[in-house]
Amino acid sequence: MIYTFMRDTAQRALADPLSSTSPRSSTNKAAGVLTGSLPHTTTKVKSFIPGSAQPSLILFGWRALMNPQYTYSPMKMHNPASFTIHRATVNDAYEIAVMVGELLNEIMSAMGVSFFNFSLDETTARLEDFIGREKYFVFVARNENAGLIGFVSLYEGYALYAEGAFGTIPELFVSPEFRSQKAGLRLVEQAKIFGSSRGWKRLEVTTPPLPQFDKTLAFYEREEFAITGGRKLKVLL
Repeated sequence: MIYTFMRDTAQRALADPLSSTSPRSSTNKAAGVLTGSLPHTTTKVKSFIPGSAQPSLILFGWRALMNPQYTYSPMKMHNPASFTIHRATVNDAYEIAVMVGELLNEIMSAMGVSFFNFSLDETTARLEDFIGREKYFVFVARNENAGLIGFVSLYEGYALYAEGAFGTIPELFVSPEFRSQKAGLRLVEQAKIFGSSRGWKRLEVTTPPLPQFDKTLAFYEREEFAITGGRKLKVLL
């Protein structure tokens, strides 16, 4: 199943406060923190053109409720989960790679099939390269005691059916002990805000039409993603 999220009015004023002309300078940026959630805006869903699915990994969802307020602040979030959302730098690559391994293991356990080849060292090096060249945009949830507890990754694509630039969420993960505490919700909200700031027309994500992922489907539907049809296909090169 392919899911899309699109906004009528791109929130240009929500430009990413962590952006930089130098991809390697992100470690010196002032840390912006996302609190609350996305404001009310008019949304619509357009039909999906069959055969245009973008490659994505499977995502896991968490229960959460929408809050119509959001703010950017350099201050720490004050909530029971005690976590903040930040744009990742190359220095976060190793911790994110560890979570990627956990995500892939969880996917394979749920499906009962081993089909991912994962190397921690190779994934860390890939992340450092992707983040450094801004080919991959990653936001992380950080707990003051546990360190990184979750992340969402994004990349930019272009298509005529999407009317220009759009974003794809290939990975989203929250550590099991921190689920149901709105970390997944906050990460998706940040993805929406970041996409709007870049002028993306939509966000896309792919999950399998299997009972094991019914909670994932419910999570994205609550976040205004809609099933738009199509099947994910791939060929190895």
